[in-house]
Amino acid sequence: MTWMEAHDRITFFLSQEGRPWYNQEEIDMALQQAQRDWLRQELSAAESNGESRESLGLITRIVTGEGTVIDMSADKFKGLVRLLSIECRWKDPQTGSAGTFVAVRPVSRDALARTMRNPFGRATDAQPLYVMGQPNVQPGSEPALQVTLLSESPPSSWRVSFVVEPAQPDGANKPDDLWTGVGPLQQQQIIQRAVQWLMHQQDNTPAWQRQAQTQT
Repeated sequence: MTWMEAHDRITFFLSQEGRPWYNQEEIDMALQQAQRDWLRQELSAAESNGESRESLGLITRIVTGEGTVIDMSADKFKGLVRLLSIECRWKDPQTGSAGTFVAVRPVSRDALARTMRNPFGRATDAQPLYVMGQPNVQPGSEPALQVTLLSESPPSSWRVSFVVEPAQPDGANKPDDLWTGVGPLQQQQIIQRAVQWLMHQQDNTPAWQRQAQTQT
C-alpha cells in the first residue's frame, strides 16, 4: 500500500463516519502520529522477545573497523530509537584471520572505576565492556553521544545492532513511497489508529468550530 492509498482509505472511513472535511495535511499528520504510536507499542512488546523484535524489519546493523569510539550522533545512526547490542572481534595475531564476534557488556560511567579495580571485572578481549557518555560539546554545536569500547587491545572491528524509526514517506513529492519495515497488517492497524486519532481530535473540538468545518 502506498502513502496516497492510505490517504484514500482514511478519507473513506471518515466519510462513513460523516466526517469528510479533513485535508491532506491533517491526514498526513494523523498517519505519522499513528505510525510513531505503533512503533512505540511494537518495540515495547518485542523488548523481551528477540524473534518478535527481528520481525519488525527495522533493525540496522553496522560493521566497521573505526577503532574504540563509536559516534552515535553520526549520520549512519540517524533515526536511532534504541541500541540493542554491540559486539567486537580481534584478528588472530598469528594467522591474521578475523575471529568471532564477542558480545560487549555495558557498564555505567558511575560504576566504571569500581569495575576496573576489580580484577575479576576488568575489561579483557574475552570480556569487553562499553560505556556511554557525552563528550565535551562546543557552544552552538549539536549534542553528541559516544560509546567507548574497553578491552585489553583495540578490536579489529565492531558490530552495532540498533532499531531505527521508520522513514516517513514524503506524500507530497513521492506519493508511491512504501512504509519502510511495515507489513500490510500493520499498515491497516496504523490506518485505524489515524482515523481514531482524527475523530478524537474532532470530538474535542468546540461545537461552533465543528459547525464551521462542516459548512466549508
